[in-house]
Amino acid sequence: MDATAMSATAISRGLYERCLATQYSTNPVNYRVAPPTFAVTNKIGWHFDQSMRMNLDDKAKSLVPWYVDGDTVYDGTTNITMLTVTGVWAELEIGDHTNQFTGTPAIGTNPPIYGNYPWRIYVEDLEERYKVLNSMKMLSPITTVSAQERRKVAATHHWGTWNEAIALAEDAFLHADVYTNSGYVFGVDSWGWANTDLNGHITNYHPIIQYSVYTISGNVLNFNSNSIEVSVWIKGNYGANAYRAPTNNIVFDDNGTGLLLNQFVKCGTISTTSNSVSFIFGDEGYPIPIWCSAPVPGYGMVDRGYTISAAYFLSDYSPQFNYCTNKCW
Repeated sequence: MDATAMSATAISRGLYERCLATQYSTNPVNYRVAPPTFAVTNKIGWHFDQSMRMNLDDKAKSLVPWYVDGDTVYDGTTNITMLTVTGVWAELEIGDHTNQFTGTPAIGTNPPIYGNYPWRIYVEDLEERYKVLNSMKMLSPITTVSAQERRKVAATHHWGTWNEAIALAEDAFLHADVYTNSGYVFGVDSWGWANTDLNGHITNYHPIIQYSVYTISGNVLNFNSNSIEVSVWIKGNYGANAYRAPTNNIVFDDNGTGLLLNQFVKCGTISTTSNSVSFIFGDEGYPIPIWCSAPVPGYGMVDRGYTISAAYFLSDYSPQFNYCTNKCW
């Protein structure tokens, strides 16, 4: 079997695997990009006709937007994005660098012809398609992501000093019940405000603290039932009540979780063979949050803490893919 035939077959099978990984339901089975029918019926063998080649090119372009751009996945990234055809074509210098593969490469003084496979297959044709498939390694294997929030909260209203007020709030917090909410609602927060008399002197304080533990869940697209490792990426935001405070009285504090403000951080990994995953974020011992500074007259509310603004589950599928997983050119 010559190298050209072997590479052509690897491309067809590599594309088939990547289609399988876009499955999003099991009953009935549905895919974001359906696998080629010739691969399903196992009739490809070593036969690689032109109609099949054209179908593969279309499938490859349809697959690209369903895969994650690995260059945007790192601690501190502000946005995890998906691949685009124009982006992949430009970065990997595929064909016309926009959206067309090379059909016939430049030969002598004849310029290259872009489009689908020609009748005669050139090494350049296979290299380009192999590169595109090799770029498709990571995707979000979760069809739905949801969050449940378990929250403790306590508050007090005290005619005395700020330190006395927060001591009372902490005692109430230790004895508080846990409430359940859906979504990223409250987070971990401490805030408060002060009331004043007609002369502007503080008469009493209102400190409030809350601590939320999140259970983030989703359904896994595990196309071959092998164990997959799912990484959890979470983006931090200001505390839930920061919108009530003046800009100069808001402090982002991760309370030791490692979160970053408006940036994603990898917070853990989950190995699973099942069809669902869940990840607990936060300390289930419900520690007392770090307190905000004492409110002062005329400044309104003071806020310190964090909440979650987004969470992603991502999986690098390359260990499961058998074809087009490393460079062969």
